Amino acid sequence: MFSLRMAAGEAGVFAYDTAFANIKDADGFRAEAQMARAFGFIGKSCIHPSQIAIANDVFRPSDDDIAHAVRVVVAARDADAQGVGAYVVDGRMIDPPFVERARAGAGRDAARAAVGRAAGQHR
Repeated sequence: MFSLRMAAGEAGVFAYDTAFANIKDADGFRAEAQMARAFGFIGKSCIHPSQIAIANDVFRPSDDDIAHAVRVVVAARDADAQGVGAYVVDGRMIDPPFVERARAGAGRDAARAAVGRAAGQHR
């Protein structure tokens, strides 16, 4: 799992986790999805309708996640203008890989959150 995520990152593409075959084990699906998100996967394949809500819950960004990504993008713009390569946002060191992820994710995550809010699934 980790090797796949690292290879995707090296290739500059997003990675989705594979399917979880035991459709009756919702807790197992959730645990595997949470591990995938922690590794940096942006989603998980679902093979049964019962898995969809869990996957959405695990991978949907919170408002804090989106706000952090926006702060990283803004800080990156300012740092680029000043010729700074690494800096701190919200107590975390930020460098180009984090900026790329924030730039890609800020728009995607904002869109996902808006869809979730529209569906009454805000977290």
